[in-house]
Amino acid sequence: MRMSKATERLAVPAEAALQIGEELDAWRRKQGMTQRELKQIAQVSQGQISRILAGKFSYADPPVLRLCAAAGINWSGRAPAIAKQALHRRLHAELDSCWDGSEAGAEALIGLLRAASRIGPGRPATRVGAAE
Repeated sequence: MRMSKATERLAVPAEAALQIGEELDAWRRKQGMTQRELKQIAQVSQGQISRILAGKFSYADPPVLRLCAAAGINWSGRAPAIAKQALHRRLHAELDSCWDGSEAGAEALIGLLRAASRIGPGRPATRVGAAE
């Protein structure tokens, strides 16, 4: 299975990784498979299998995706939500780094965000106070 570079490095929130790890382990047990057999499917070390099943992974790398495909876990249905969560965390971190903690600072950032949303991707910039 060939995957794009973007898919190979898709960040996975901790809560999603735990859920996927639990689902993979439940599937493994239902199939009567050992972790050693999973190791052959994923083409990784025993230690990596243990970490994946414990939900201790941060990216949807090829081994995780191979295991999900083998287990019939619909990864593609989760990818947009996971990507959105990662972007939300990034946006929040950037806002926190720009905000001085004051109410005035918060209002200024809100004003900037609202102005930026009016410009938006593909929209021409307008002067502040210009008729829209």
